[in-house]
Amino acid sequence: MTKAIGLPEVQSFSLVHELLGARLARAYGLAAPRTEVISISSALLDAIRPDLDETGVRLDPGLAVGSELVPDLMPFAVPVHLADNELAEAAAIYVFDLLIQNPDRSLTSPNCGRVGSRIVPYDFETAFSFRLAVGRPDPWMVGELPFAKHHLFHNALKTAIVDWPFVFSQFRALPTTVVADVCSTIPEAWAEVADDVRAHLTSVIDHWSEFERQISKSLGRVP
Repeated sequence: MTKAIGLPEVQSFSLVHELLGARLARAYGLAAPRTEVISISSALLDAIRPDLDETGVRLDPGLAVGSELVPDLMPFAVPVHLADNELAEAAAIYVFDLLIQNPDRSLTSPNCGRVGSRIVPYDFETAFSFRLAVGRPDPWMVGELPFAKHHLFHNALKTAIVDWPFVFSQFRALPTTVVADVCSTIPEAWAEVADDVRAHLTSVIDHWSEFERQISKSLGRVP
């Protein structure tokens, strides 16, 4: 799937959010699709203009983001029922979405599917919502984020027996240098966004113990 300027609801910031969100998800061990930057030239648009006109699509030249096709992807049914062997991965996706403050993985917009034994999160274009917030709270204070209770896996994780130390360990194990390396793969045109995200994640990492407590708070496990 390719997302480009000119398609509905696609803006420059949502492209970089898509790219960075998916790459960070993979760095943290999640089964997100691979993403690459695509350069759409004016010559290409001229060559495919008849097809675009026929479908009513109007694209602008410039950078776009392409995600790999995931064969046999089965969308999540709602309400969500998780098998025991899916709990750790679902919990990791929940933690990741609160880490990057992604409000768009919910019961009404699952943006998640199953492939074999893996859970595949996709669509990260609304991630990093803290960048658009007025009066940002501390990055690690996620316990009362309004979208947490609407997360696709929130209700299932509230009552499930999850090995939370194991889930958190895969996040703690990732060196901050890897986070910086992922952010450095972003094109120069989007470097300001990457710098903002890196600063956010570094701040959470520096307060990781409190972040873990905030995750528990978001699930009603601690006051």
